Amino acid sequence: MSAPNDEAAPDHLPRLAAGAYQGRAIVHWTLTLQNRGRGWLTDSFHQSFRWLLLHGCARY
Repeated sequence: MSAPNDEAAPDHLPRLAAGAYQGRAIVHWTLTLQNRGRGWLTDSFHQSFRWLLLHGCARY
């Protein structure tokens, strides 16, 4: 892998200072209401995802 370049490519955002990537993060979650896929939210997937979120939140 090559060394990071200070000049951002035209289709990429520039990197922020190191402090911007440390600390707490906030995620804005949006919900799609039209043309939603159906059938993917099984009971086992829902339970696994719920536990993943619970343990992720408990760490912070």
